[in-house]
Amino acid sequence: MTGYMLQSKGWRSVYLKPSRPQFLGAGTIKLNELLIQNTRWTSGLVQIGLSKYCPLIYSPSKMHILHRISSSWVTLYPLGFISVWCFTTIPLISFLFGVPLYPKVSDTFFTAFAFVFISSLLKLLCEVIVTGGSVRTWLNEQRIWKIKWLAIYAYGVLDSVLTKLRLRKASFIPTNKAEDKDTVRLYEKGKFDFRTSNMFLVPLVTVVTLNLCCFVGGVARLAAVGNWDTMFAQAVLSFYGLIMSFPVMDAMLLRQDNGCIPLSTTLTSTMTALVLLSFGHLILLR
Repeated sequence: MTGYMLQSKGWRSVYLKPSRPQFLGAGTIKLNELLIQNTRWTSGLVQIGLSKYCPLIYSPSKMHILHRISSSWVTLYPLGFISVWCFTTIPLISFLFGVPLYPKVSDTFFTAFAFVFISSLLKLLCEVIVTGGSVRTWLNEQRIWKIKWLAIYAYGVLDSVLTKLRLRKASFIPTNKAEDKDTVRLYEKGKFDFRTSNMFLVPLVTVVTLNLCCFVGGVARLAAVGNWDTMFAQAVLSFYGLIMSFPVMDAMLLRQDNGCIPLSTTLTSTMTALVLLSFGHLILLR
């Protein structure tokens, strides 16, 4: 907020990257703290976007119009969680029930869809490798991206709207960066610590359960019907979702440590996934 107000008054920033680090700090390694911290950030951004201080309409601002548009996008982009939820669920349910959403593999337009999908993944992979990361880092970046859109941004937007309507008081929860032995051990092994609220876990586990059910059912249907040319794109998307969701499935089904996902959460999410499947069945096959 401070930087935004300074830029509104005419302050201009410059790009400077000295060889010596100018700031050293420690980020949290706990998933719970990351979820709380990013939800708080999201709520604050959306509150600015929905207020009179929205960069696009803030009249005293001296920022260039393009700068104002880009800053407005920063404050309102969490609203895109709705489209991500649709993209995450609709193709999966359609794949299960054999409803095609994308061009056939033999269709010329399939190349365009495949190019966009592959190039977006390779772009992030190149950025990670250039900055000294690895393929594992790239995979975890994708997983955190999914967690943000499915849980963090949704709750952040809801919190900001309720605060705006005065149905909820604004609050600030500091980030706990204290580390216990279990958390450090899981972090060093590259495993997620899922000791967090069901509020965050249920949406994530629901989507993973839905993905698993739709992939198994969809592939079984394709094996029986043989409609691979039409449903290939949705099969690939579902398989990609399973690869990205492996840490969640591992914590649901295999892990027995303190950082695993509780059975009660898995059962609740499974019931929610069944409700979504029933709703999709009514919509697609009525």
